[in-house]
Amino acid sequence: MAAFTDCDHQCEAGCASYGSRPDGCRHYTCAWIDGWGAKSDRPDRLGLIFEVAPGPVGGLAVRGVETRPGGLDSDAAQAHLDDWRALRAQVSVQRYGA
Repeated sequence: MAAFTDCDHQCEAGCASYGSRPDGCRHYTCAWIDGWGAKSDRPDRLGLIFEVAPGPVGGLAVRGVETRPGGLDSDAAQAHLDDWRALRAQVSVQRYGA
């Protein structure tokens, strides 16, 4: 599947083929799946998915990727980005389709 395209298996409850999902999906972990955020912060609802990794000099590196056009523009998305920055995470963002 091409990057930044809707998955054919996406449904209201999440992934319609979760049990038989491909390895790329099976091994991918976003911050929400790791327990960050509330139910409303689920990437398809928030419009933004957060990927967290160890930073280059300790700390965290956080990448926010839009899951739909304009996802980064919401007040909720900006508040979460500010929260990551307050933790002194190295934050980068990627717009949908960019």
